[in-house]
Amino acid sequence: MSCATNLASELERFSEHLGVVEVAGLDEHGLRVATSGIRNLERAAASLKLRIGQRANQLAAAGAGADAGAVLLGVGDVSAGTARKEAARADVVDTMPSLGSALADGLVGAEHLDAIARTARSLDEPTRQALAGLQDGLVEAAGRMPVDTFNRHLRREVDRIRHDHGLSRALQQRARSELKYWIDKDGMGQLHATLDPERYAVAVEAIDRQMTAVANAADGPVTKGPHLAVEALMDLISHGNGRHGRAHVTLVVDAETALHGPHEHSVRQTVDGAELPPETIDRFCCDAVIRKVVIDKRGVPIDVGRSARTATDGQWAALKAIHSTCGWKDCDRPVSWCQAHHIKEWDPHPGKTGGLTDLENLVPLCNRHHHAVHEGKWSIKLLPDRTLQIRKPDNQHWANAKPDRLRESTRAWQANVASWAISPAGSVQLHTARADAVGDK
Repeated sequence: MSCATNLASELERFSEHLGVVEVAGLDEHGLRVATSGIRNLERAAASLKLRIGQRANQLAAAGAGADAGAVLLGVGDVSAGTARKEAARADVVDTMPSLGSALADGLVGAEHLDAIARTARSLDEPTRQALAGLQDGLVEAAGRMPVDTFNRHLRREVDRIRHDHGLSRALQQRARSELKYWIDKDGMGQLHATLDPERYAVAVEAIDRQMTAVANAADGPVTKGPHLAVEALMDLISHGNGRHGRAHVTLVVDAETALHGPHEHSVRQTVDGAELPPETIDRFCCDAVIRKVVIDKRGVPIDVGRSARTATDGQWAALKAIHSTCGWKDCDRPVSWCQAHHIKEWDPHPGKTGGLTDLENLVPLCNRHHHAVHEGKWSIKLLPDRTLQIRKPDNQHWANAKPDRLRESTRAWQANVASWAISPAGSVQLHTARADAVGDK
């Protein structure tokens, strides 16, 4: 029997074994253990396919076979897009062998390789080679970072290589932006926009603010979501609110960058975590009125009390300064999709059970997790350092979650954090923070 036949038979037997594994008797812990084991198997399978792709490329270079893309496509049992992605991993490991070893050892995941492949495709050859020279550092970073965070880390590394603080990338993203619209076969209108981070932030915040206005004007409870977003967009278009003028957008910038320019640990992001070059920050601030929100030594915004049901714009700006996503453990829903949840049920005259709309009583939750707390009977508690303790309906502790911007904090972030909000009237609201500050200066 050939080596290839032996391998195929062994993999087939293993697949059959997995197909009959019984999980009905597992509790939550057992399910988590099984999931962890599956993740290891997936990494091992990805590593094997990677080596297959590398070998295919060797044979293709010698004129003895098809390349990785054709081989990994197999007999058409996967999409061409999947085969291309797997082939791209092989190309990455050809230039960064340390990543292949790390994948085989289970230190990084295949999605980390995908992130590097996506980044490398957009680079010129000198920049690509410089990035390959950082492979050991990339392995270390990928081993401790989830993929979303690793994507941001890659962008920062490329910015450092280019020495332009993201300006080249911002110009490329703007050039790639486009809007397409058509009627599909069912007669439904389709709008598809691909926007650079700056214009995406402007558009999303305008729709989000209009959704809030529509929800507040409704007779009964209204949930933010895709249907309400359509209503908000049509209101903006139909009622003329989309006319030329200054946009409203919230940016998160550390005070050192805002006051003195970029540095190694600059924080300059949209609320969803997309990086912006300093030149864009400067442009937004050319015609603006500034206000500030003070952050304490832990990076937590100072409370702003209010005897009203809804969070104020200032409170939302403070929440966005430390959250780019839902406050729930490992939830990646953007903060712009969230509602401000009251940890203690709101009461204009708080007693033992009621709470004001204070920052210490607010956390952003997406629709799913907002329902989990109210209808699902999960319970949450917010600690002074903004750690969210989450308990199951049976009151067993499930997880702790900390705002993503605080988790990724740097020395500059803890010393100085600024959030900028530009209103339709042209007012930029700068929420700046210093470790020793207690009030407005």
